[in-house]
Amino acid sequence: MEKKNILIITTILPYPLNSGGAQAQFNMVNELRKKHNIFMLFTEDQCNTLKNMRALQELWPDVTIIPYRLRWQLRHPVFIYNKAKRALQTYLTPRSQAFLVDKAIRSVCIYYSSHLKNFINSVIEENRIDIVQVEFVPAMRLVYDFPPDVKTIFIQHEIAFVKNKRYLQNFTLTDRQKNAYENSKKEEIRAMNAYDTIVTLTQADKDILISEGVTSDIFVSPAAVNAIEHDYEEWNGRLTFVGSYNHIPNREGMAWVLEQVAPYMAGEVETLDIVGQGWDNVRGPAGLNTRTLGFVDDLHDAIGGTIMIVPILSGSGMRMKILEAAANSVPIVTTTVGVEGLDFEDGDSCLVADTPDAFADAVKRLARDTELRRKIGTRAHEVYEAKYTAKALADVRSKVYA
Repeated sequence: MEKKNILIITTILPYPLNSGGAQAQFNMVNELRKKHNIFMLFTEDQCNTLKNMRALQELWPDVTIIPYRLRWQLRHPVFIYNKAKRALQTYLTPRSQAFLVDKAIRSVCIYYSSHLKNFINSVIEENRIDIVQVEFVPAMRLVYDFPPDVKTIFIQHEIAFVKNKRYLQNFTLTDRQKNAYENSKKEEIRAMNAYDTIVTLTQADKDILISEGVTSDIFVSPAAVNAIEHDYEEWNGRLTFVGSYNHIPNREGMAWVLEQVAPYMAGEVETLDIVGQGWDNVRGPAGLNTRTLGFVDDLHDAIGGTIMIVPILSGSGMRMKILEAAANSVPIVTTTVGVEGLDFEDGDSCLVADTPDAFADAVKRLARDTELRRKIGTRAHEVYEAKYTAKALADVRSKVYA
């Protein structure tokens, strides 16, 4: 295959590997840089720091990493206003419906200034870019200003209008909020149709986009984890959950577990470890020792020998945490949404349950049955090896660049 100059534009710098989105990018680029010339442009903010950029650059000396500096964004009053408003709402009214609905529908990450657009186009011209690949919805509308002679690809990690629809079912929306949702959905579809190619992580997401009127070419290319594989280990009595507090489906799922599922598990499981950033103030119910471990350097140390729960009720895309569990031969209890688009089957390579009592029963079945735990964990590992290793999935992704 001819080596291409590929510019990846992202709002999530893939380092450190503290979120599914970061992992998905890192593992794919880590393989693709062996086949293509990769340039990565990211928007600097409190998470995407220059310190993290330098650490990533040491790992990828053959990738050109380009920051779009925060100070350039701060020149624009609209950007400052939106950031200040969101920060004030987070502090004063963090649980109000108006704020939660607005936060779900309207991301505040970057401002589409003329300076940003000109900066990107200068990078494209100076580096003779063949393909521009945009990652994540907050940056997707940049497509309207790319030069017409470059191929454009959008990586649809998680369909925003699907995630929002599922999440907003928990609220009674005003007419204004309903209109805001519909308008954001229309804009997302319109922007996708401006790309040459859309890459979804699952066939289920591709089917949704086609049914909703996306006419661009759609290519299915799952994300990969690059985990060190481990054989099954006997249960140590703990449950684990992996994910960042900042991601709405993670917060929603954990609230569901702690408030509605945990009472059905009373006396059966004593410890739940939450791995990921932002959970410091989360407390479990009486009888369930809920420990927040934060970011861990070695995920296997945290999840090896546990039962992984993936209680996802909303969102779309694919759950990297399921692949991490499978690579480590950890038995998984999840929901229909959690395993959507992945080739893990209920009763074979995972257990699937969608109500609090059924989810708790699935956990209790694994807690009580040594052979079932071993079977589920081992079969999950076999599925991972057959379909989801980083090299195999990078080979699939490479076809979109041909």
